[in-house]
Amino acid sequence: MYIYSKYQYTHTMKRNKTTNEQNIKRLVFEYEAMSQQGTVGFYEETAFLQLAEHYLNKELYNKALEVIDHAIHQHPFSGTFYIVQAQLYIEQKRENYALEALDKAIIYASSIFEVQILRAEALSSSGNFNEAFEILNDLLPNSMPEQKSEIYLSKALIFESTKRYDEMFIALKKSVFADPENTDALERVWFSVEMTQQYDESIKFHQKLIDINPYSHIAWYNLGYAFSANGDHKNARDAFEYAFIINDKFEFAYRECAESCIQLKDYSQALKCYNELLEHFDADADLFMNLGLCHNALGNTEKAKSFFLKARALDEDKDEVYYHLGFCFMKENKFEAAIAAFRKAILIDALKEEYYIALAQVYQKTNQLDLAQSFFQKAADIAPDSSKCWVHFASFLLQTGNPDKALNILDEAELYAFGVELMYCKTACLFSQGNRQEALGLLQKALEKGYKEHNCLFEAAPALKVDSDIQNLISTFSLK
Repeated sequence: MYIYSKYQYTHTMKRNKTTNEQNIKRLVFEYEAMSQQGTVGFYEETAFLQLAEHYLNKELYNKALEVIDHAIHQHPFSGTFYIVQAQLYIEQKRENYALEALDKAIIYASSIFEVQILRAEALSSSGNFNEAFEILNDLLPNSMPEQKSEIYLSKALIFESTKRYDEMFIALKKSVFADPENTDALERVWFSVEMTQQYDESIKFHQKLIDINPYSHIAWYNLGYAFSANGDHKNARDAFEYAFIINDKFEFAYRECAESCIQLKDYSQALKCYNELLEHFDADADLFMNLGLCHNALGNTEKAKSFFLKARALDEDKDEVYYHLGFCFMKENKFEAAIAAFRKAILIDALKEEYYIALAQVYQKTNQLDLAQSFFQKAADIAPDSSKCWVHFASFLLQTGNPDKALNILDEAELYAFGVELMYCKTACLFSQGNRQEALGLLQKALEKGYKEHNCLFEAAPALKVDSDIQNLISTFSLK
């Protein structure tokens, strides 16, 4: 468990890039040259902290500890170095060493609070949760608001370690209300909300927080996340947009805002978000793929294909890219290319049923019916609990003149899957067999169960769209 504190020891170890890089490089070069010779000259405290930060950024904890050892030798009365040493030991899960360092730090440290917060972390990291809580509870009465915020954050992280997520959420709310600027606490809130699914409570909490601190990009982001989880994509989109307006380097806010736009089928706005993202960050395969998906949804097939190809260039093993490329090729009637793309997707991930369905559909279009049937069957074998797989398989059999086989497939499907789509597909099969009264009876049951899905009937049997009895029955339910 890692406690992110706002106090001296984390200010000195904060992983940032504000220090002059050239000076750091010269300092590191000089230090390593001396270290290899077995002697390290005198450095000011700041220089040692810069060296330790450099190695910490590279996750070279032993090198960072070596630097701090030299620092303590040269500055034996600096509480800061003992605190940093303890922090590094906790990173390495060497809690006993950390506690020893803190015993020395408490003699020289300017603030007992810093030492005790870190001691609680070390104890918690080693599983001594009750002792950690005792320290934190003792600190609470005489602490300032920012200190209270750190204490509640420490408690929240212990609750996280013990999987007490409801209590974690409560502690984080107390932490943030004590100090609305505590971004470390705010960044943990989304996790506690996700684990407890308290999305309504999260919305209320973040709306109150935004009233206090309207320029908190993390609060806006968390609010958007809660709206999104509740299916309120319009408010989610607006909240995510506020987040990246406040902080134009907030990458996740752009991505989530675009995703909300996609959920709203506002692909033009999603493209705008992705293009703004491109202005601030280097593109990755996911970004290019999402740009392709938006252009594809807007009917810009050639543009979509160009972005999918860019995504492939960055990640040749991204199966989704080949899957979406396959559909672009299908739109262009380049069926051999589509087959190759879908097969490549399957080669990378052989457990996604949608890839087999897509490949089967191409074979159906090119009249390679045995291959089509084989891949529809494979899709159903991979995901027997997916009604979609069975519907595609049965629809294929129906459309190729095998309604009896299609009904047998649907009977098998009922052993594994559920869904009104199966009822609509079975209705189409019954109409195809001439069992009109039975078909109309089943259609009525399907409409009662799920009117919105009635287009499944016409996807299985397009010719039924002109059947007056069917249209009259659907119209009856559309008025309800």
